[in-house]
Amino acid sequence: MIVSYPISDTSLAVTTTINAASSGGYSSWASTNGVIGDASADSNHDGVPNGIAYFMGQTGLATLPVLDATSKIAWPMSATYSGTYQVQTSSDLSTWTAVSPQPTRGLDGNLSYTLPSGLGKQFVRLLVTPN
Repeated sequence: MIVSYPISDTSLAVTTTINAASSGGYSSWASTNGVIGDASADSNHDGVPNGIAYFMGQTGLATLPVLDATSKIAWPMSATYSGTYQVQTSSDLSTWTAVSPQPTRGLDGNLSYTLPSGLGKQFVRLLVTPN
């Protein structure tokens, strides 16, 4: 699933992926919070896939982050998130490239990434694979 929000000449795209063999962290979170479905579903119909809500530590309706005036996006990242994640960028929504280095959870509890300037239209997405 890709959710795209246009913001001037940049956009945000959020994608979730699931690991069919995974168990534990996501399952426990889903059970505790009454979440139905896998990480790609949106059980409460708030527009945020379950896997992203789990990554952000949400327990109810979640809101997706947006780019700020400096082209920075900050996803809240749960301290108890169990799984992998990858921030990727694209200029055409077809070919995605992992950013390097990958951002890590900051002291503010966010996973933050700033789109480079001068590259024209760019998109960013967060892939999550919960355990």
